Amino acid sequence: MKSRYVCPICGEILEETEKSYFCSNNHSFDVSADGYVNLASAKKSNTEISGDAADTCRARKKFLEAGYYKPLADKICECVSEIAAQDDVFVIDAGCGEGYYSRCMKDMFPAFDIYGIDLAKQGVKIAAKTQKNTENKNHYSVAGIFDMPFENDCASAVISIFAPVSDKESHRVLKDGGLLIVACPGKKHLFGLKQALYENPTENEEKFPEYEGFTLEDTKEINYEIGLDNENAAALFAMTPYFWRSSKEVRQKSEQLEKILTDVHFIVKVYRKI
Repeated sequence: MKSRYVCPICGEILEETEKSYFCSNNHSFDVSADGYVNLASAKKSNTEISGDAADTCRARKKFLEAGYYKPLADKICECVSEIAAQDDVFVIDAGCGEGYYSRCMKDMFPAFDIYGIDLAKQGVKIAAKTQKNTENKNHYSVAGIFDMPFENDCASAVISIFAPVSDKESHRVLKDGGLLIVACPGKKHLFGLKQALYENPTENEEKFPEYEGFTLEDTKEINYEIGLDNENAAALFAMTPYFWRSSKEVRQKSEQLEKILTDVHFIVKVYRKI
């Protein structure tokens, strides 16, 4: 059966079997026991150390599955709903991590063909393993967002949630009129958590560059407050970039937090390929 993937070595379409992907030039890529395929190994990328560490991925999965960011997932689904009536909808989750948002999308739109890619092998492993006993699955692969293993002009939408955006590569893989949906933290995102950990917390800088070949169609803002117990506050901090930038003392402090309230602030922008 033909897949959406192209061979990272020669560019030919990959055929999918239960245990592997292969192309007409006999390049073959095994499907792991957890259900994902590593297409970055052909590029000689060190996927063992790329992206987030295993502990970070597990912390993020635990936090997200508790539902704290479900309003963001719902908003992403709302943004892609306009393409739901199209035939053969193909969505790329570029920087899919543990697959939370692509799983939410699959639940909402079972007919969508959704492929999640990320260089963080540990995250992709969790994404594939989580849906292992699910009948209607997404496809997950270890692959880079700046060199996506897909054909030109093939995708209905590319989503990028808290991940770098390759506008050039997204433009290449999207069909004419396809959507690029980008979610980033707003100014107040996790400010309450920062107040609990830092002496002089600062607001986030909102950065939304213009993307060549795209027109901005819509901007959506999500802002609400969540209450966290010690365990979930520590999990949230561990999944953020702040964790690795912080001192040992701040990391230890995060493990001893009592119940806290914090702002959750997202900006979602919808671009269309022109």
